[in-house]
Amino acid sequence: GKRGGGGGSNSGSGGKDTIDLTDSDFQSTVLDSDDAWLVEFSKYFILKAL
Repeated sequence: GKRGGGGGSNSGSGGKDTIDLTDSDFQSTVLDSDDAWLVEFSKYFILKAL
């Protein structure tokens, strides 16, 4: 995954301090962590023309 910027208190949604999670690293990164997490789930659809 990708991790943005360093720590500190940032206001606004500038895309800092974010990480892209996958099915394979969600358990070890979030669920097995001692840290508190705020997770936004989204699904992207890609349409292909046939």
